[in-house]
Amino acid sequence: MTIGDAIARADAVKPNGVPEAEKIRWLTGLEGIIKNEIVDTHSGWEEEPAAALPSALGDALFAPPPFDETYVMWLLARIDFINGEYDAYANSSAVFNSAFSAFADHVNRTKTPRSAALRYE
Repeated sequence: MTIGDAIARADAVKPNGVPEAEKIRWLTGLEGIIKNEIVDTHSGWEEEPAAALPSALGDALFAPPPFDETYVMWLLARIDFINGEYDAYANSSAVFNSAFSAFADHVNRTKTPRSAALRYE
């Protein structure tokens, strides 16, 4: 999934007035969290992730299908929050957290954790 795909899917579900640049910024932030907390802590990826985070509509996001729904759920939650729809935000956040956890759990089951060198004293 690309940044543009995630934005288009979120906009189709929840029309909104949030500028595209802001949605790109939100997705880049989430991708940074995924890279730091999930990807960089495990080895065994088919390809090493790029050093630069995605920042343009055509840039691919890291989580593969079916975990790429995480990005759409993130956008929907952020849109609800910005619109002051706090009940909807609570629901959207719960769905996002579930999707994010499913991806993290998948990585923990299928990839080898990178561990710091053991130190005995």
